[in-house]
Amino acid sequence: MRPLTQSEKILLSLLAVVAFGFFYMTRDKVGAGVISATDSADMNLKPIPAVNMAELSPERDDYDPDGRNLFRYFVPKPPPRPPRPKPKPQEIAKTLPTPQPPKPTVKPTPTKRAPRAPNMGFDYLGYLGPKDNKIAVFSEGEEVLLARIGDVVQQQFRLVDFGFEAVVMGYTDDTFKDQTKELAQVGR
Repeated sequence: MRPLTQSEKILLSLLAVVAFGFFYMTRDKVGAGVISATDSADMNLKPIPAVNMAELSPERDDYDPDGRNLFRYFVPKPPPRPPRPKPKPQEIAKTLPTPQPPKPTVKPTPTKRAPRAPNMGFDYLGYLGPKDNKIAVFSEGEEVLLARIGDVVQQQFRLVDFGFEAVVMGYTDDTFKDQTKELAQVGR
């Protein structure tokens, strides 16, 4: 065991003084646990009533395993629903729809499908240059394509605008003149 330091010795002596002072101050109030009749009169204590053990019921209630258990959580099942009343035959006849005569079937005329816009076979990699004069960089396999706004790419597509991480492409063909498609930047 290590020797106590000076500060530990001081703390222990202070603790001993406080404990002695506490004992000295409370020694009159805390006795050996026995209170005399005169002391109880001084303290305005009421006498403890005597319990007649013969009057107490020695019988115990039997344990009911299906009864309430404080140590188990249980949600009772909801009560069963009452059966629906059976409808009267007059009410059934009122609720049934009256049969309608069959409508003549009209064959839909085949419509011409609108032509599909051509698929862009290249990827958008990003852009080069300053903010006011961007140049888009596309790749098609091993080939690298560059275009500014308004330039034609692969004779079918036109660069319309730059987005945050995409470009807006239009078509040079007059049938798709008003259509545009956003081409997202390929992941890095």
